[in-house]
Amino acid sequence: MNLVTSIDNYDPQYVLFCETTKNNIIPDSEFVRILYSTPIMTMTGIYLYVHIDDLSCDKFYNKHKCIFNISAHKDTITKLKTLEESILTSLNVPNHTPLYKLHDQLSVGNIKTMDHIETSPGLDFVLKISGVWITDTNYGLTYKFSHLKQTLTINQ
Repeated sequence: MNLVTSIDNYDPQYVLFCETTKNNIIPDSEFVRILYSTPIMTMTGIYLYVHIDDLSCDKFYNKHKCIFNISAHKDTITKLKTLEESILTSLNVPNHTPLYKLHDQLSVGNIKTMDHIETSPGLDFVLKISGVWITDTNYGLTYKFSHLKQTLTINQ
C-alpha cells in the first residue's frame, strides 16, 4: 500500500535528499534518493495522484503509451512543471544543467507506463518521484506513472 497525495497538497518543504549513490539504471551516473518527510510520517519518494481524461493507449515496446489532450490538462502540466523545477532547484547540482524530462513528456501529451491500459474516458495514475539522476553534465527526476486501480480516501 502506498500513500498518495494530490498535487495541491504537495509541500516542497517536506522534500529531503539522501546521500548520492551509484546509479544502477543509467551507466556512469549517480542517484540521489528523495524522502518526503512530514511531521507525522516519512516516505521514500513522492507519490502524487494524477487524473487524466480521454486517454488513447497503445502498446509501445514493453510499455504502454497513453496520449491525452494537452490543453485539457494545462493546469496539471503547469503544476507538475513547477514541482519538477522546485525539486531540481533545491538539489542544485553545481556545473550541471537540469533536464525537465517529466515536463517534456507531459508537454507533448503522453505518459508511459508499464501497466496494461485500455483506451478510456479517464483514468487515475500515481506519479512516483523516487529521486534524481546525475550524469557528468546533467541531472533530472527519476519518476514513473502507474495506473491507480483502487483507492481508499481518508479525510483529514
